[in-house]
Amino acid sequence: QYEDFHFVDNEYGINIIIKKDFHVDLSNIQAKDENDAFSKVCRCVDRICKVLTILLQFQNFDGRENSHNLTYLPKNITFIGKENNAENFCDNIGKNTKFLADRFGFREKVALNITEEFDFSDFSTIYSLISNPNDLAFGEIIYRATLSKNIESRFFQLFTIIEAIETKYGDDEAIGHKMLQESALDKVDFDLKKSIGKLEMDMEMKKRLISRLEQILKNATIEPRAEKLKKIVIEKFKITKIEKGLVKYSITEEKMQEFINARNRLFHGGKSKEKTDLIKLTNELQELCLNLIRN
Repeated sequence: QYEDFHFVDNEYGINIIIKKDFHVDLSNIQAKDENDAFSKVCRCVDRICKVLTILLQFQNFDGRENSHNLTYLPKNITFIGKENNAENFCDNIGKNTKFLADRFGFREKVALNITEEFDFSDFSTIYSLISNPNDLAFGEIIYRATLSKNIESRFFQLFTIIEAIETKYGDDEAIGHKMLQESALDKVDFDLKKSIGKLEMDMEMKKRLISRLEQILKNATIEPRAEKLKKIVIEKFKITKIEKGLVKYSITEEKMQEFINARNRLFHGGKSKEKTDLIKLTNELQELCLNLIRN
């Protein structure tokens, strides 16, 4: 449940009104013709779906394999014309569509409708985040994760956010301390090329092997990966614990290692001991990613 929400898309100057059951009215569209207007509206509605989906994740948690998400069909966009006549607007809602209300049956012919107030307070922030190509695409990734058809895909999508913050802050001296300084690295690199050059191997393969080993040596830190991730989350994002619904844990090296281990098992074709374990871990990871957006 929510009151009509008003917002202006700063890129296109489009006035947006989100009405009951996520019906959306858009007006003040400056365009060359109807095709140009339709293109702008589609981009705008696409962002709205992504933002509302993320807000749903902020406000709901049920621990299931799949997440609530909103999409749209371009064919359901109705062009009204120069005059915004509400009577001509056609509402097309599927008979089986569910929104924020869930029905829980207790006995025959007895049911209870559960609803809650939908909070739009973060709408502007998330809308700007998704619209800005210079920001880390956390919102886009979380949206793709909610659309995933299976838990493995959702976990992988979410873990790319962890890899993104690791790449961004991994070279920070406050996060990790390099094992080899530049001077030592140059000497090791010289010896490495000399040793591999003696191997009976195709020249192209030698180059690839040297390149990979150089990358490992260059990025090697005293701190293990899990410890660096813990420090990034705590020191750069000021997150020390996650608490929401059934998800409650502190940001520790052990918890980061859990996420890393699950990623490695899946990447190498392994499986979690129990699917319920991966569902639980994925929901824990998603809550962390949502907190990263807010911080």
